[in-house]
Amino acid sequence: MRSPLSRCSRLLNRLLPEARPQDRRRPRPNAAARLALETRPHWIRGTIPGLFLTQHAIHPEDAIAFVPRDPREQSAFNRLRARGIVRQAGTGRFYFSLKAHYAAAERRRLFAVPTAIIGSVLLAWIATLFFRG
Repeated sequence: MRSPLSRCSRLLNRLLPEARPQDRRRPRPNAAARLALETRPHWIRGTIPGLFLTQHAIHPEDAIAFVPRDPREQSAFNRLRARGIVRQAGTGRFYFSLKAHYAAAERRRLFAVPTAIIGSVLLAWIATLFFRG
């Protein structure tokens, strides 16, 4: 069964002249890639990312002024800045980089999947030790 998002991406590709079916082997231009990233739904948790996304501060041109309200929010904001997910566009103006966020999520996934596989194989091996007579 196809997801409802696959239809949206096909419609988007029809609207963009750069993304014709015969051109799929060529990399997309930066503007088309940026548009595709912006139009998909974002399942991002957290109050700070939520604030930036609701105000559409995802590009340097759309940067917003942001001051953390409490120490917990300050530490979360510092972590996002250290990872390069929240970037500074001007003095006191910040934006949320979707590209950096998804790159960080991909790095976490690339670590988590082999770890889960190794852990499950190890757990299965330990379980078989108890069945030996």
